[in-house]
Amino acid sequence: MSSEQSLNTNNPPHDTVNFEDNNQKISKKKPNSEDINSLLVKLREKKKSQRQENLLFFGVFGSIVITIGIIATF
Repeated sequence: MSSEQSLNTNNPPHDTVNFEDNNQKISKKKPNSEDINSLLVKLREKKKSQRQENLLFFGVFGSIVITIGIIATF
């Protein structure tokens, strides 16, 4: 058996597939795996959206309280 056909005992991790071609290693991710950076970006966007919703809610609530307070003083 030639060295090219010999089995490699070092198996790659399950989330990557390695191909060897002309002494170059090309690593491709499987399509079902997600990048941790993209997940962190989504989490930050969700927190930012929630923060904006909370700010809007408290702003509306504060204006209602101030309006009722002004009306009640007259």
